[in-house]
Amino acid sequence: METIADDVSSCEKALGALLIERGKLDPRAFDRAMRVRAGDEEGVTQLLSKLGLVSERDIAEALAEQLSLPLVTARDYPTLPLLEGKVSVRFLHNARVLPLAETPEGLVLAMANPLDRYTIDAMRMIADQDILPRVGVPAEIEAWWRAFQGADDETRNAMLLPESGPKKRRRRRRKKRPATAAPAPEPA
Repeated sequence: METIADDVSSCEKALGALLIERGKLDPRAFDRAMRVRAGDEEGVTQLLSKLGLVSERDIAEALAEQLSLPLVTARDYPTLPLLEGKVSVRFLHNARVLPLAETPEGLVLAMANPLDRYTIDAMRMIADQDILPRVGVPAEIEAWWRAFQGADDETRNAMLLPESGPKKRRRRRRKKRPATAAPAPEPA
């Protein structure tokens, strides 16, 4: 019986073969990365980019092709976060995922690692709908989260809290200035 770990390992090997075929990765470098991967919890996709062997974009393009998933770019990302109040921003950021849209077919997620079954299962449970993974470039997902987290409190609250009707304008009271006496005329 094949386990999820076996499935991920075979996908990683196929990804390596595709990158080698495209001339993006040296076969010896891939073998070294797989040996390092054996003693590490990180996936080979993260290791390849972390070690500077292949760019994140090249990995994302190959992964999208290999898994027959669409590759999303920053222009596909939402202006406001989805699922506010349903899922922790910290979880989404750490998992390197970004919810893109809720559709009748399910929740569309940009994922730095669409092989991450744990995150897919967790999001399915949280959203109570099917998950439609898309491949995202990790640096672009990270940049979106940095921009969101770097926003000031007022902007972040505006992003997270739904509009609740027209806003009432608060009138600012002007401070009364003390009356000043007119200058006395100079003697002639």
